[in-house]
Amino acid sequence: MLLVALSGRGPHGEAVLQLSYAWRACAVKWGELSKLPKAVLESELKKAIQVVFPGAVLPEPLDMVFRYWEKVAW
Repeated sequence: MLLVALSGRGPHGEAVLQLSYAWRACAVKWGELSKLPKAVLESELKKAIQVVFPGAVLPEPLDMVFRYWEKVAW
C-alpha cells in the first residue's frame, strides 16, 4: 500500500490523503468492494486506515473518491 498525504491545506484546514494498492489480491479486494454501495466501501476504507494509524483520531472525510482500473499495465 502506498499512503501519501498531499501537502497544503484548504481554506478550512482540508487535506488530501491518497492511498494506492498495487498488490494483486489486495487491489482485487478493493475493486470488488468498490462495486458495493459507497457507504460499505467508505466503512471498509476507514477500518483499513485505522489499521495503518492505530490509536489515531480520524476526522470524517468531506468526500471519498475511489477509482479501480481492472486492466492496467505500466
